[in-house]
Amino acid sequence: MQGVPPEKRGIGMVFQNYALWPHLSVRQHIEFGLKSKDISSADINTRVSQILDLLQISELATRFPHELSGGQQQRISLARALAPHPKLLLLDEPLSNLDPTLREEMRQELRRVQRELGLTFIYVTHDRTEALAIGDRIAILNKGNLEQIGKPLDLYFAPNNAFVAEFLGETNLLEGTIISNSNGEEGVQTELGFSKMPSSYTKSRLQTKVTMSMRPEDISIVAKGNEGSRQGSFAPGIIEEIIPLGVLAFIKVKLSGGRKILCSLSMRASLDFKEGRNVSLLYSADKAHWLQE
Repeated sequence: MQGVPPEKRGIGMVFQNYALWPHLSVRQHIEFGLKSKDISSADINTRVSQILDLLQISELATRFPHELSGGQQQRISLARALAPHPKLLLLDEPLSNLDPTLREEMRQELRRVQRELGLTFIYVTHDRTEALAIGDRIAILNKGNLEQIGKPLDLYFAPNNAFVAEFLGETNLLEGTIISNSNGEEGVQTELGFSKMPSSYTKSRLQTKVTMSMRPEDISIVAKGNEGSRQGSFAPGIIEEIIPLGVLAFIKVKLSGGRKILCSLSMRASLDFKEGRNVSLLYSADKAHWLQE
């Protein structure tokens, strides 16, 4: 768009701090971008009514910014950007100033509006939960470099490197060495034990150092002695800390070698465990992801 005047680019912008004008009403904010176009007053009124209805803010039309809550101001900023029918909407951390409950509500609202309009949103955020919740595709940037781009679950479960793995959620990064065990099976020896390697690795890579990423939810935790007939590899440890987070609880387990592994359970399931208890960690190689770097 270099060389194209801003007003002709067909791009809308929602700012982090809303950037509302204190002397204009909600209706006047929505009209602002329309008045620069060759549109009749009747058509402007129709478009303003459509946007007010879309964002469910019709009752706010005559109010001024100082009379609005943070969530309402965010809606007005969005309405102003959408009114001129942009081809693309840029959103710069639009929910960062809201409290957690309102942020969740507005996430759902933005997703609803985007789907109803069929409009492309480019949404900048540092909040990984936000990105995973509303994005169809996610691009991970690190110091100006594009680390990876793809669907949310692809990035979450198959990150290219340690930065992407840790940026999108808690994970256990385990250094290992490719070896051949006594049965002639190739795999990786880590502090969690021996795990079979994916078929993409060959014998020519024996003794190569690799990094394994394993999400907390992919490691099961059972009381010592209750392993039963479960399939997989076991690693003994002691519960060092239980961290309740609402829906989930993180359980930090210290292995015999001193390495700490993070597991996650539902809050209710976590009630079966206490700090200081001997447990076994059950993991399966097919849940691990081998990083490219």
